[in-house]
Amino acid sequence: MQFWSDLFRKRKMAMSKREHSNAEAVAPAIAREETFRSIWRKYRSEPCSGHSEMPLIRRALRNATARLKYRHVRRIRYRQLSLAGYDVRKFDDISAPPEPERIAPLNLPEHWKIPQRVFVPEIAKLPNAVVFGNGATFLPDKRLFIGHKGMPKKFGSRLNAFVYHSDHPEECSLMRRHLRCMDLPGRHFKACYNSFWNFGHFVHDMLSLIYYEDLGAIVPGRDKLIAPPMPWPMQQILFQKIFEGYEIVQVPLHVPIRVEELLFPAKLSHFSDGCNPAAIRSLARRMRRIVAPYSGRDRRKVCVSRRDARPFHAEEVAWRKFANVEAYETMMREIGYDVVEVSALDPDSQFALWANTTDIVGIHGAGMMNMIMMPSGGNYTEIAATTDLSCTVRCAMAAGHRVRVLENGARDAQGLLEIDLRQLKALLLNA
Repeated sequence: MQFWSDLFRKRKMAMSKREHSNAEAVAPAIAREETFRSIWRKYRSEPCSGHSEMPLIRRALRNATARLKYRHVRRIRYRQLSLAGYDVRKFDDISAPPEPERIAPLNLPEHWKIPQRVFVPEIAKLPNAVVFGNGATFLPDKRLFIGHKGMPKKFGSRLNAFVYHSDHPEECSLMRRHLRCMDLPGRHFKACYNSFWNFGHFVHDMLSLIYYEDLGAIVPGRDKLIAPPMPWPMQQILFQKIFEGYEIVQVPLHVPIRVEELLFPAKLSHFSDGCNPAAIRSLARRMRRIVAPYSGRDRRKVCVSRRDARPFHAEEVAWRKFANVEAYETMMREIGYDVVEVSALDPDSQFALWANTTDIVGIHGAGMMNMIMMPSGGNYTEIAATTDLSCTVRCAMAAGHRVRVLENGARDAQGLLEIDLRQLKALLLNA
């Protein structure tokens, strides 16, 4: 059908258009609108060959005309922000990466001992910025954006500020036109990212931003915080305790916020690239002060269960689902560990648990980030479902724990991953 070829050819041309030379260039929406109108008129004038094609054609036209609600913007980083005339401040905190040879035993995989990237604290002052629920930020005056592509599908596609972008910082992106904004007068610090729904990322991505207070970039009582709605009670409590003294603004995810003056901080941790060890140490000190009143004489060894885990996608299930989990948890109980489903505990019980924990063992996951509340010098053992150096391992090193890693590559007869229980037991008992 000629209609289909015309439609997708025009859509491909519209989507592939890039404005490399000028950050303020705007896509020719009027021309695209006229193109789609002509396609629509042609479609209406020609008889349809069959009723079965109608839903597909209507959906394709709806997707095509929806592009008229998008505008081209340019994705930039801090260097480009500074070149564009915005006030960007970089802090030289002289952070050094943790030394795996000193903190971790010999069983740490060799490819995990390579030098890690240290995130440099930076903060930009942005006037009249629009912040979306996923943390992405749009600068209307120069049609620039910083931040993330979108939210996980579980929160709905309407929360995505951007529908497409290239990782190349000089390329353009298509952004949804926001129909309404909530105006926030005054100065606000952006303390939200699109990873807030994951407790582990919430801790090392968002709570670690308190380090900017140590650097003097934000001050309690003077600056306000923009934070996303938090699905778990423990998140809400920790956020309020860590950022004590700040006024916290939480708005619905689908409502963009126009901020009179926005402080946009650089991340201090990322799941694959590295972290800022000084920021993690600063967060760990604050966490330990929070749980200090719960400390007692009894010490516990904890095995974090993943029975309560909420996998985000099928690949994550494949990474972290082991065939012999029941045998693994049984063995952990036999050698003196408490197997705990952390999400089943109320916040006070969690504080009491981690204030008295000396050893933590578990499959890589969000629950392992609770080691940030353990007393310094604890034993951290991660069962690695992937061959990449996880952020929790880096954070455990920075927090002052002794780190051990068990890499797993063995599979059973059905091809499912298995934990090497004999090696794990020897690793724990011979420590």
